[in-house]
Amino acid sequence: MSQHIVVKEYNEEYKKRYKEEKEKIINILKDNLVNIFHIGSTSIIDLKSKPIIDIMVSASSLDDVDLKKDEFIKIGYEYLGEFNMKGRRYLRKGGDERTHQIHIFSKNDKYNLLRHLAFKEYIKDHEDIKKEYGNIKEKLAKKFPYDIESYSLGKEEFIKKIEEESIEIYKEKIDSILSINLIDSSLKIISLKDEPTFKEKASKYFSSKWNISSSIYLKSIQEFINNDEKTIYPRWYLLINKKNNNEIIGGIGVIKNDFHLEKRLSPNICALYINESYRNKGIAKCLLNYVCGELKILGLKKIYLLTDLDNFYEKCNFKFLKFAKNEDSNTFSKIYVKEL
Repeated sequence: MSQHIVVKEYNEEYKKRYKEEKEKIINILKDNLVNIFHIGSTSIIDLKSKPIIDIMVSASSLDDVDLKKDEFIKIGYEYLGEFNMKGRRYLRKGGDERTHQIHIFSKNDKYNLLRHLAFKEYIKDHEDIKKEYGNIKEKLAKKFPYDIESYSLGKEEFIKKIEEESIEIYKEKIDSILSINLIDSSLKIISLKDEPTFKEKASKYFSSKWNISSSIYLKSIQEFINNDEKTIYPRWYLLINKKNNNEIIGGIGVIKNDFHLEKRLSPNICALYINESYRNKGIAKCLLNYVCGELKILGLKKIYLLTDLDNFYEKCNFKFLKFAKNEDSNTFSKIYVKEL
């Protein structure tokens, strides 16, 4: 029997089903797994979809993934190899009434990892597009209830258009996530708006690195937490080590002005810091690019920063703009700018 195509309203149960399957996949791939993502329509709140959990995995070695074929079969998957896409491993579960799909790519296959993640972020961030996409799928499902090829072809033009736009907008942010994964899969960038339980720990961390009262940081972090998601500043981020009790190993902020007298040059990146044992690996650049990527998504055109460092920011596509006098002193520091 052909697959019966049914498009349904979003179900909170999708999150639970993803997490259950995620644990099974982690258990099979172990150290070969770099990262795992819930993708596709069931990963997007309030999007109509077929009730199929799509999971994307980046792995260090696809050959080692192939060695785990029998273990995937034991938990109910068909192991279909590349399945018409070079460099992918495709697995599915549920027979004609499919319930899960796994798409496994090499950790170095940034294009395929990027396009799936960028498409998801774009749909999440655009309510009108989300609604349009859901309606397209619903109409196609009614028109082609047992014809998956026609159903898929009917979505193709819409998906291709959104995919191209999403890659352009979200590339810098997602590239940073994928690059961090390559450096160390235990590292994770978090927004303090999304993880407010870190706020006290974060304020003390920044205070210890920059010799500014933790209460000042805490006030700014709380403002970020309280603000609308699209407010440009303040914004605060941490880099944590998931495998070491969520140890803070770095941080960065965005504020209106970083204590200099060139008030028109705003907003400013500030407080970028990486713990010494994690330096010289490209981590600071990833963290900086991630934040610039978020600001680009929000529509900001330029970002500034004040520094006494030489050479580092040039490598991150910032350009020296001018010297600026620091507040409360007769010293000057360099201001850099980046076009987003």
